[in-house]
Amino acid sequence: LIDTPAYMPGSAQEHVGIIRHGAKVLYALCEATVPRIGIMLSKAYGGGNLGMGVIPGMGTDLIYCWPTMEMGVLGAEQSVELFYGAEIKKAENGEKMRAAKLKEYQDTYANPIYAASSLWHISDVIEPAETRLTIVNALKYLATKKRDKGIVPKRHGNIPL
Repeated sequence: LIDTPAYMPGSAQEHVGIIRHGAKVLYALCEATVPRIGIMLSKAYGGGNLGMGVIPGMGTDLIYCWPTMEMGVLGAEQSVELFYGAEIKKAENGEKMRAAKLKEYQDTYANPIYAASSLWHISDVIEPAETRLTIVNALKYLATKKRDKGIVPKRHGNIPL
């Protein structure tokens, strides 16, 4: 179940080992040989997507999202500030422009339909009430899945400590 506002940026987080701990999560995801199903609930931003295994290429078998889900490299507010900050500062009514740009960004880029139809490999947008049935059906679908065909069955990786 995915609801991540991303990893906290900054040197303070780096000093307490966020990269080392994040590497352990990625190692566990990459070594997993069980079916992997992701349900994106609310927020999925930045490196948090990588840490939850929902970036394309991470090997998550099926990814579903609720209609309330927002995703991207940054949150909508941060993206609007990054892309339109200079314009907003120059505008006569900056707050009105900020609100309009925020709504436009959320409707266009941060919505689950856009995510499902772009490069995110979202299997389906589901209603929250359908979550349990969706997981059951996904597990049935993946019950006979063969993982890592062709790779030596005894894998012994080198976990980052």
